[in-house]
Amino acid sequence: MTRYADPAREPGGAGDAHLAVHEDTRDPVQLDLADVVFRDGAPDDPRFGPPGRWAAEVLDRHPHCALAAYVTGALDLPRPDPRRINGSR
Repeated sequence: MTRYADPAREPGGAGDAHLAVHEDTRDPVQLDLADVVFRDGAPDDPRFGPPGRWAAEVLDRHPHCALAAYVTGALDLPRPDPRRINGSR
């Protein structure tokens, strides 16, 4: 799996694409187009309620959205190679 922040930089050919948008995006119009809406934070954050309730509310607000993901912990993943992200490789 490779992440492309700009559809114009995606390679041609077969494959599936999904738009994932952070709930606090600076471009709220993207939320109406998102396949995935996500947020990150503590699972006991009183501003959002339990992750399950938050996810249900997001799915109600954004009917096009197929997945609401409340990330409650850090993943220990390797850092991406910046040369691959900006397309210089």
